[in-house]
Amino acid sequence: MIFFVYFNSFARENIVIGVPKLNRSELETASEDFSNIITSGDSYTVYKGTLSSGVEIAVISTTISSLEVGTN
Repeated sequence: MIFFVYFNSFARENIVIGVPKLNRSELETASEDFSNIITSGDSYTVYKGTLSSGVEIAVISTTISSLEVGTN
């Protein structure tokens, strides 16, 4: 089962400690060039991956289809 959790900036900086930052090439390798799709929706795709250490990860790719700019 996969849980999607949103962390605000405070939580990201103060609660999620010890989570490594991975670069794109590490994510590509882990997810077999983004071919291992778990699920997808209108604006996202979730891929399963395994790091070289054996740790399984989920990689979430989002799509921005439009950008609304407010007028003042």
